[in-house]
Order: sequence, then C-alpha cells, then structure tokens
Amino acid sequence: MKKDKLVILAGPSGVGKGTIEKILFEDNSEMKLKLSCSVTTRKPREGEVDGVHYYFVSKEEFEKKIKNNEFIEWNSHFNNFYGTLYSEIENINKQGFLPLLEIETNGALNIMKYYEEKNESSCLISIFITPPSLQELKNRINNRATETEKEIKIRIDKAKEELKEKDKFLYSVINDDAHIAANEIKKIIFKELKNND
Repeated sequence: MKKDKLVILAGPSGVGKGTIEKILFEDNSEMKLKLSCSVTTRKPREGEVDGVHYYFVSKEEFEKKIKNNEFIEWNSHFNNFYGTLYSEIENINKQGFLPLLEIETNGALNIMKYYEEKNESSCLISIFITPPSLQELKNRINNRATETEKEIKIRIDKAKEELKEKDKFLYSVINDDAHIAANEIKKIIFKELKNND
C-alpha cells in the first residue's frame, strides 16, 4: 500500500527556511505541497497570519492540547512552545496534498523518532537546511534586526548544536542562494515521490 509522505524542512533559526518555502510555493502545481501549520505560543511577527503561518494560542490552550495528546511532537524553543498536530497532517493528506512541515531541529528529530517507532520512516522526506557558514548565519540574523545581541548569541550557540544533527536527516542542503536551494529541494521531493509510486 502506498503510504502518505511528509516533507520535513528543518535547520537553525535564520537559515532561510521561510524564504525557501515561499519559493517552493510559487510554482507548486506539480508537487501539490501544503504547509502544515504548527501551533505556537509566541506572538505573531509582522505579516504573519493566524491559521496560515501558525496557529497562535495561549500557553493554557497549548497545555490543554498536550493533555489531550493532540501533538505528534511539541517542544519549547526560545521560551515559547511549538507543536505539530496529528489532525493537521491527516487533513492535508485527505485533501490530496503533500504536507510540508517547516520546523526547528528538535521538533524534526522528535517526528523522525515517532515515525521510526511506527516503522514508517520511509514516509518521511527529511531535509536539513544549513547556512554557508556560521558567520553568514549571524549576518542574516543581524539583518533581521528583531533580536538583541544576547538573543543572537543564544541563537548562534543553538545553531552550532543543531548543525551536529544534520547527518540524521535524509538530505542536507546548503542555503547560499535561496532559489538554488529551493530547486535542489524540488528535485529531492520529486525523486522521493517517484520512488514511492
């Protein structure tokens, strides 16, 4: 039986996952990707829409979902909670789309573990996005101008830890140029889908 696939896009904060994602969705007719919307307790950034970029909820609502066992995975990241709903992945599959999950590294590893335990690792297309260098990553985070020096240092230290995990992913893609990286990811997805036919 053909299993539903799930694409995981992970990598350190500031590596350009969101930019790559935008490019992937510009011409999406063949891949039929649909972004899986995560739940978070963090405040929306400028331009982010509830139910499109994230489901923005209170800490109390998030804890209720944990109690009700609604998450495939959840974790705490920079003092906020993030989680992936079972129902979100199922709904995207039911609509005939391929779920794309843009997620931080620990969350991705938790999902990979969950699929492994169910003997369904073959359903995952896990892709880790790396920066060309740590200095370039720092420049990108600085250019966002949304974090303090202290927060940037925390993000860079966390990025160093996350980069040690990249070999646990099926694929690793360097984001030196977002268009080139997005193209590489498209090729990976098509190859994996073809193998699934």
